[in-house]
Amino acid sequence: MTLLTVLPRLRTDILKGRGATLTLHTWSLSVEEQFYLFWPAFLLLVGRISQKVLLIALLIVVFGSFAACFHLTYGKQAWAFYLAPPRGWEFGLGALIATRPFEDWMRQPGSSRLIVGWLSFAVLILSFFAIDGFMPFPGVVAMVPVFATALLLLTGDDPAGPSALLRMRPFQFFGARSYAIYLWHWPIAVLGTVLVGGTALAHCLFFAMTVVLSSLSFAWLERPIRSSYWLAQRSVRSIAMGGALTLIATVAGVLSFTIAQYVTNAAQAAIVASTSKFSLASESGCLAGFTTPKPIRCVFGPSNYTKTIVLLGDSHADQWTTALAAIAEQKGWRLITYLRASCPVADIPISKVYSLRLRRLSTQCASWREQAIAKIKNQDTPDAILLAQFSSGNVKGPFTNLGPHAVSVETWERGLFRALKELEPLGVKLIVLRDNPTPYHPVGNCLARAEWRGLPFSTCSRSLSLTISDEVFEAEQRVVSSINNARMIDLTSSICTDLVCPAIRDGIVVYRDANHLTVDFTLLLKDRLAADLTAAL
Repeated sequence: MTLLTVLPRLRTDILKGRGATLTLHTWSLSVEEQFYLFWPAFLLLVGRISQKVLLIALLIVVFGSFAACFHLTYGKQAWAFYLAPPRGWEFGLGALIATRPFEDWMRQPGSSRLIVGWLSFAVLILSFFAIDGFMPFPGVVAMVPVFATALLLLTGDDPAGPSALLRMRPFQFFGARSYAIYLWHWPIAVLGTVLVGGTALAHCLFFAMTVVLSSLSFAWLERPIRSSYWLAQRSVRSIAMGGALTLIATVAGVLSFTIAQYVTNAAQAAIVASTSKFSLASESGCLAGFTTPKPIRCVFGPSNYTKTIVLLGDSHADQWTTALAAIAEQKGWRLITYLRASCPVADIPISKVYSLRLRRLSTQCASWREQAIAKIKNQDTPDAILLAQFSSGNVKGPFTNLGPHAVSVETWERGLFRALKELEPLGVKLIVLRDNPTPYHPVGNCLARAEWRGLPFSTCSRSLSLTISDEVFEAEQRVVSSINNARMIDLTSSICTDLVCPAIRDGIVVYRDANHLTVDFTLLLKDRLAADLTAAL
């Protein structure tokens, strides 16, 4: 087996928007080059007027860019993070402190600069530990390391200041190779995670490889090019070399991406095919996105239906729609769906509905839930309402990655009670589908890696106790028992066997990713689900 047999998994994750590309980190280089194209022209045009006008113009650009960054961070976070205009203020601030007023302050003697220098250095180090993935970034959060860096630069190279520490050999070593380290670290981490997993030992290995490869490229490529007399003689040579290298890298990337379609085997192809399928509702555009404020009403099943089932929930409800639509056709039922990604049915406080994809609070979730329930009451006249949601993923404990935004079991219980109580006056059957066991590791990647390394697929299985929360289940059972016409369906015994939740069961891949079931496996459970629904009705 060769490395290329794993490439289809990486290629599929890229196409489906999962995982990360090997060159994702080059977005920063793009933003940087755009700034370098714009800034000299800006200085040439404005700087000719006067230094005062230039300073005012710099302030306007920096504050305008930051205002755009702040606004987009809480609306379209990806735009704020990746686009040049909302990140320009960070470069602009560096240019601003190079103007004469700041240079004059830097030359003034006194202890105030040393105090500012050491404080800014301390803040910069602390920000490395304090800023996490749950904070809305860049926005206001980015001001901390950016301003700390700017103040650190303003303190100059006073031997009593932080610069004395930064002159030490370890800092100089990594500083000189920082550009190469940045270029190497991401593809090593992405490809390495696909090949050997993301364990602590693997991360140590990735770090060592990054340091070694960046040192080699710094010595054999970066330094010789920068000090090349032949390139320095004529600028056209540098441009031609840059263009040639860009073309070579582009062709190599396209070829690798294309070859990954064909260089595989039957086992790898089966894993990719199974984990690449999306549910009927998702494929039909019925799963509302992370920023969609209004419910999307979709209808499946025969026109001459005898009963109407409404499915209400998040992506863990969406994963069942292919099987539910097949049941509806078989039973002569109508299936109506109201689905929204990362939006629980449980009426939990809006300050706790957090979207990992948006890296911010999902403030529109409560409005979506309210509108969806209103539509069910006023438009659908169902015989039953089926609720499904990523329960354990929202509750504090080992089964969530929401960090400080996860809710307590008590809060979750009260939220589910409020939601069911609001639906209770309809007088219809209320069915809560217990959330599926969650492996919390990318099962598809694990299976592809196990197959490539000749390991048994059982290495990707998880202990039942590590995939479900009995505390959450018991809380939901208490709620269901207190509501008229409510009952719960639990398919755990059909997903897991004894005390193990397998990655493959009856020859079918169980999980599409780290927490969703595959379409193929939900279809395997179709008859069990149909029997339980029939009994509930």
